[in-house]
Amino acid sequence: MTKRTTVAALVACLTVASACHKSSSISAEQRVRSDNLTAAAVTSLLSGTEDFAALQGQLVEAAAINRDSVSAKLFLGVVTLLAKVQDEIQADGQLNQLLQRAGLVQTGTPGSLWTFGLQAENHGQGAFKDTTPTLGELQAWVHGTVRPALANLLAVLDAVPTNWEYVIPAANGGLLLQILAPGQQFDLRLDYGDVQLAAACGHGLQVLFDLLRVVNWDNLAPNAFDPADHANLDVLEVIRTTYPNLGRLANVGDLLVARDRLKKAWQAYEKASAHLRGENAQQQAQGLVTLGRSTFASQQQAEQFLAVEARMRALVGPTIDKFWQDVIVRFDTDLLTGDALPLADQVEINFFRFFQGLDLRETYFKTVLDPIGNKRELGVGSLAELTPTMATFGDVLVRVGGATPGAGDLQELVYGLRIDAPPQSTKTIDGSFADWATGSVQALAPPTAWITHPSPDLGSLLVAVDADNLYVWQNRDLLPSLIGLGDTFEILILGPSGEAGVQYDSSLGVTGWSSYGATPVFVANAQGLEIRFPLGPGSGQFVRLERQVHADNTVYVFDADSQPVFVKVH
Repeated sequence: MTKRTTVAALVACLTVASACHKSSSISAEQRVRSDNLTAAAVTSLLSGTEDFAALQGQLVEAAAINRDSVSAKLFLGVVTLLAKVQDEIQADGQLNQLLQRAGLVQTGTPGSLWTFGLQAENHGQGAFKDTTPTLGELQAWVHGTVRPALANLLAVLDAVPTNWEYVIPAANGGLLLQILAPGQQFDLRLDYGDVQLAAACGHGLQVLFDLLRVVNWDNLAPNAFDPADHANLDVLEVIRTTYPNLGRLANVGDLLVARDRLKKAWQAYEKASAHLRGENAQQQAQGLVTLGRSTFASQQQAEQFLAVEARMRALVGPTIDKFWQDVIVRFDTDLLTGDALPLADQVEINFFRFFQGLDLRETYFKTVLDPIGNKRELGVGSLAELTPTMATFGDVLVRVGGATPGAGDLQELVYGLRIDAPPQSTKTIDGSFADWATGSVQALAPPTAWITHPSPDLGSLLVAVDADNLYVWQNRDLLPSLIGLGDTFEILILGPSGEAGVQYDSSLGVTGWSSYGATPVFVANAQGLEIRFPLGPGSGQFVRLERQVHADNTVYVFDADSQPVFVKVH
């Protein structure tokens, strides 16, 4: 019988043993025999043995002798999972073969859990070998191998009763005691709280596995994005042409599975927290995990940690309950201090809408060709494409800083704009702005929610052109109300003749500059900023227009990342 067959058979034994809850009538001698087998297996495990087949045999026998032995079933679950991992990193293991295809080789003892290490193989190409597995292959391995093995262990962890504990004598603590308390000698106590904390982590990992299946990865090959293997690589073009389904919603049902699993993880954590908080002094001193004084350097630190942990539970528990309700959850409290957050830092989210599913590819993957960089950019041809659905992630993000996210927020974060046919309209630079009522198009929308600022509206940016000029109107006055000492606000263009810009400065006022001799003409007043950028003769040329804000003073704090606007000017 091969090792893999043995592991599969033992997993089946584990499942049967875990499901068996009827009391069994055994003699005291049989009970001692079962306990001794379990203790011997645990001691061997903690001493660093990797003969998991032998340990499984001992624990299967212990569980068969005493069907009520929680300890035998629990450690059998742990050993079985370790055996599966060891099986995967053997020379013929599926994980090892996938790693080898990616150009990674073992540096430690082959098949050893304790000395397993990886090293990149020099294959004379880029970062990824041509034979690197696709994301689909890795996903299939996770769901076909890791997830079932973890599910078997979680079934055992979930069934452990509240009164269970297992004491490992100091003499048998081995590597575990050396790691947790080097140089000390005390018995190590494993109990229900430790098990529930492990279950919370395990269920959380299963949530990640569920979420992996929500999105269509389109059999993504990492090598397709390796610049060393593909000259003049345009990442967005690769996605657009090679992976047309990448990012599409694959199965909303997996989102609902993840939601249910997340609640299970949280429930396990709450059980662990309640148990650990209720431990007496001896249990705290001997516990594998504690929430008491022995964990901290001072009683004050312990009390601070427990207070923050209590606030976290008071927030997270009710929040997770809202995943099944179409309601808004407001985050307005500082977990560390318990104080109310400033309005600018408050967020309102509808988690229910998230678990209804949002097709990322269909909704968000919008690109335009950058005519200057000659590659695709995340961008749109019209601000109307930046819809409320996009800005709020399908009504998941309700408000940030008291404001509903809008098109300007998406521009600040992600999207550029390409204007191929701006209005042909000569503007008079006189500061009246009356001639902007017609013959212009909006190039940048005002951000509303993403800048930490009591009044974050930087205004819109409108553009028009004629045969020789680009006209820009910033329809809000930023001087002096938004600009403090050392802060700057700039409108910049990069054109066929060079660069030019107009800058607000708290001490210098408004100044213009150019690298090609034709200085911009501008007027600034209480209504905003009007600019004419002379561009020189040309035909069918584009310019790159940006708005940049950098501010950090005692009154206002904001930083707007520049996003490009490509304007066809001739």
